[in-house]
Amino acid sequence: MNRATNLAPDVATWVSEVQERLRAEISETQAASDHVTLPHALYEELFDGLQQLLAGSHTPPPSSELSINQIIDSIDESLSQWQVNIATAFQHSTANELSDLLQQAQHRTQQLDERERRLDEQDREFSEQRAKLYCQQSQLARQRKSVARTLQLRRAEAALALEQERQELTRSVRQEVREELREEFEQRAGLESSEEILEIRNQLTAAEAQQQALQEQLDSALAVQEEQRSQASDSENRHAELTQQVESLSASRGELEERLQNAESQHSELTQLKEAADAEVQAVKEELAALRDQHQSSDASNQDLIQSKEAAEAEIASLQQELNALRDQHRDSDANTQELRQSKEAADAEIELLRQELNSLREQHQHTDTSNGELQQAKEAIEAEVESLRQELQSLREQHQDSDASTQELRQSKEAAEAEIESLRQELNSLREQQQNVDANSSELQQAKEATEAEIESLKQELNSLREQHQDSDESNNEAATALADLQVVAQLLEEENLQLRTTNLDLEVKCNNPVIDPEMHAELESKLHELERQLALQSEQLSQSLNTESELLEEHESLKNKEHSLAEELAQQKESAEQELQSTQEQLVNLQNELEEARIHLSVLESASGGNTDSEYESLRELLQQSREELSELQNLNSDLSSQLSEFQLARENAATNLPCDHESLSWEERKRLIMRQLEEECEDESGTGEGEGATVKRLEIEQVLATTEHEIETRDHEIQELRSIIEQQSDTKQGVAIGAAAIAQMFDSEPLIQQERQKLKDIQTEWQEKLRQAEIDLSMERARLARERTMLESEAEDLRQQLAASSDAEASDNATPGASRKRRWLDHLGLRDDPNNK
Repeated sequence: MNRATNLAPDVATWVSEVQERLRAEISETQAASDHVTLPHALYEELFDGLQQLLAGSHTPPPSSELSINQIIDSIDESLSQWQVNIATAFQHSTANELSDLLQQAQHRTQQLDERERRLDEQDREFSEQRAKLYCQQSQLARQRKSVARTLQLRRAEAALALEQERQELTRSVRQEVREELREEFEQRAGLESSEEILEIRNQLTAAEAQQQALQEQLDSALAVQEEQRSQASDSENRHAELTQQVESLSASRGELEERLQNAESQHSELTQLKEAADAEVQAVKEELAALRDQHQSSDASNQDLIQSKEAAEAEIASLQQELNALRDQHRDSDANTQELRQSKEAADAEIELLRQELNSLREQHQHTDTSNGELQQAKEAIEAEVESLRQELQSLREQHQDSDASTQELRQSKEAAEAEIESLRQELNSLREQQQNVDANSSELQQAKEATEAEIESLKQELNSLREQHQDSDESNNEAATALADLQVVAQLLEEENLQLRTTNLDLEVKCNNPVIDPEMHAELESKLHELERQLALQSEQLSQSLNTESELLEEHESLKNKEHSLAEELAQQKESAEQELQSTQEQLVNLQNELEEARIHLSVLESASGGNTDSEYESLRELLQQSREELSELQNLNSDLSSQLSEFQLARENAATNLPCDHESLSWEERKRLIMRQLEEECEDESGTGEGEGATVKRLEIEQVLATTEHEIETRDHEIQELRSIIEQQSDTKQGVAIGAAAIAQMFDSEPLIQQERQKLKDIQTEWQEKLRQAEIDLSMERARLARERTMLESEAEDLRQQLAASSDAEASDNATPGASRKRRWLDHLGLRDDPNNK
C-alpha cells in the first residue's frame, strides 16, 4: 500500500505527460493534413480511456515493473483501437475527395464534348464556305475565258471586215480615178467642141458625186468601227470587273484560311486539354489502385468504403468510355483537318500552274523584246506591197491578240504570285510561332525543375495570347469569349486539383509510408531534358533553312515585279508618244482640209471670172482639185488606219524622219502640170496661126497670169501636202515594214538551229527549276508536318516530366515533414517510454 501510494504521484505525472504528447502528436497530424481532421469526441475518448485505465487500478500491483507492463499493454490496446478509428476517418475523407474528383472529371468531360461539338460545327462551316468559294472561282474563270474569247473574236472580225472594206474602197477609187484621168488625157487632144467639154464636165461631176458617196461609205464604216470599239471597251470594263471580283474572292479565301488556322490552333489546345484530362484520370486511377491495395486487409467494418471504391471505379470506367468516345471524335476532327489540308494542297497545285504560266509569259516577253529590236533595225530595208499588207495586218492582229493575252496572263500571274507570297508569309509566321512555342516549352521544362507553379503561369500567358488573337475576329468573338472563360475555369480547376492532389499525396505518404523517389529517376529526367533541348536545337536549324529558302523565293518574286513595272512604264511612254503623234497628224489634216476648201473657193471664183474660151484651163484646175481630194481621202484613210492600229496594238512608234524621197504621185503631178502648159501653148499657137491676132495674145497673157498665180498657190499647197503625205506614208511604210520584218525575222529565227537549241535549253532549265520549286514546296510541307508531330511529342514528354517532377517534389516534401512510420510499437518511442531512464 505504501508502494502504491509512493507510485501514485509518478503515475499522475506520467499520465499528464502522455496527455501532452498525444495533444502534440494529434496537432502535428492535423497540421500535416489540410483536409482530414479528427473529431473532438475522439480526443475526449482517448483522455477518458487513460483516466479510466489509471483509476481502475485501486489495488497496488506486486511490483512497479509489473504495473508498468500492465499499463503499457493496456495503452497498446487503446492505441490500436485509436489507430483503427483514425484510419476509418481518413478512409471516409478520402472517399469524399474521390467523389469530388469524379464530379469534376465528369464536368470537364462535358466541357470537352461541348468544345468538340463546336469545333465540328466550325469545320463543317469552313468546308461549306470553301466549297462555295471554289464554285464561285470556277464560274468566274469560265466567264472570264468566255468573255475574253468573245472579245478577241469580235475584235478580229471587226478589224478584218474594216480592213477589207478600206482596201476595196481605196483600190476601186484609185482605179476609177486613174482610168478616168487616163481617158481624159487621151481625149483632150481631140476635143474641138464645147459639147464634148460639157460632157467631160458632167463626167467629172459624176465622178465627184461618186467620190462623195464613197467618202460617206467610208465614214459609215468608220462609225461602225467606233461602235465596235465602244463595245470592245465595254467588254474590257466587264473583264476588269470580273478581275476585281476574282481578287475579292481571293481575299475572302485568305480570310477563310486564317479562320481555318485559328480553328486548328483551338483544336490543338483542346487536344492538349484532353491529354491533361487523360493524365489526371490516370493519376486518379493510380490513386484508386493504391487505396484499393491499402484497404484490402481492412476488417468487415470497412465494407462501406470498399463499396464506395467500387462505385468510384465504375464511374472511372464510364469516364474512360467517355474519353474513348472523345478520342473517336478527335480522330474524326483529324480526318476533317486532313481534308482541309488536301484542299490546301490543291490550291498549291493551282499556284504552281499559275507559276508555269508566268514563266511562259516571261519567255514570250523576252522573245517580243528581241523581235522588236531586230524589227527596228530591219524596217528601212523592207518595201510595202498591197498583197503582203494583208498578211502583215493579219500577223499584227495575231501579235496584238498575243500581247493582250500575255498582258492579261501577266496580271493573273502577278495576282497569283502575290497570293502565293501572302500564303508563304502566313506559313512563315506559323513556323515562327511554332519556333516560339518550342522555345517556350523548353524554357518551361527548365523552369519545371525549380518550381511547378510555372505551369499555371504558362496557362495564363496562353489565355492572354488567345485573347489577343481573337480580338480582331468579329464572327467568332462570342465563341472565343466562351472558350476563354472555359479555359480560365479549367486553369482554376487545375490549380485547385493540383493543391488537392498535393495534400492528398502528402497525407497518403504520411499514412501509408511511401518510399522516397529514387535519385536514378532524377537522372533519367535530366537526360530526357537534355534530349529535348537537342531536338529543339535541330528544329531551330531546320526552321532557319526553311526561312532561307523562302527568302530566295521572295527575292525572285521581287525581281519579276520590277521587270513587270519597267515593262508597264515603257508601254505607257510608247502609248503617250503615239497619242501625241496621232493628235498632231489630226491637226495637220484639219489644216489641210481648210486649205483645200479655200483653194476650191478660189478656183470657183476664177472659173466665174474667166470666159468660155478657157475651158481647158478650168478643166486642169478641176483635175488639180480632184487630185487634192484624192490625196485628202488617202490621208483620211491613212489616219483611220493609224488610229485603228494604235487602238489594236496599244504600242507607239518613234517619229519617222521627214527626209525621205517624195512619192511617185507628186512627180506625176508635176508632169501633168507641164503637159497642161504645153497643151495651152499649142492651142495658143494654133489660134495665132488661124489669124485671130492680138486678142488671142491678150487672152493668152491673162490666162498665163492666172495660171502663174494659181500655180504659185498650188505649189505652196502641194509642198505642204507633200510634207504631210511623206510623214503619213512614212508611218504607214514603217508599220508595213515592221510587220513584214516581224514575219521574216521570226521565220528566220525559227529556222535557225542554234536559236532552236538555245530555246530548248531554256525550256529544259525552266522545267528543271519548276521541278525544284515543286520539290521544295513538298519538302517544306513535309517539314512542317514533321515539326508538328515532334512538337506534339515534346509537349507530351514535357507534361510527363512536369508530373514526375511534381510527384518527386511532393514526395520529398512529405518525407521531410513526417519523421516516422505508423506501426504501433513506435508509439512508445514517440511517447518517450523506451528511452526513459525512470523505466529501467
